[in-house]
Amino acid sequence: GGKSKVKEDLKKKISGITFEPQWFTDEFVQESKDRMLISLPEQLQQTLIEDLNVKFNFAIIRTLKFAQKYQQQMIDGASPEKLERLEHKEGMVGLLGWPLYHYL
Repeated sequence: GGKSKVKEDLKKKISGITFEPQWFTDEFVQESKDRMLISLPEQLQQTLIEDLNVKFNFAIIRTLKFAQKYQQQMIDGASPEKLERLEHKEGMVGLLGWPLYHYL
C-alpha cells in the first residue's frame, strides 16, 4: 500500500491562516454546507445530502482542529519529523479536505 503526506504547499500556507472561532461550531459548518448545496442543481443536492451523513460536520470540525494544532506546532518551530508524527498520530488520512500526496 501507499503512504500519504501533507502537501508541502499547504504546510507553507497554513501558518498564515487566522482560524475564526465560529468555524469550529456545528452551526457554522451546517450553514456553510447548506449555502454550498443551495447553489447546485436539485438532483445533485439530493445526492450530496444523502452522502454527507451526520458525521460529516464532526469530521470537518476535527479536520479544522487538526489544522489549527498543526499550525501552532509550525509557529512553535516543530521539526519536520515532529510535524510528520503529528500527522500520523491524528490519522490524517481520515481528515476531510486535508490535501495529500500519495506515494508508493
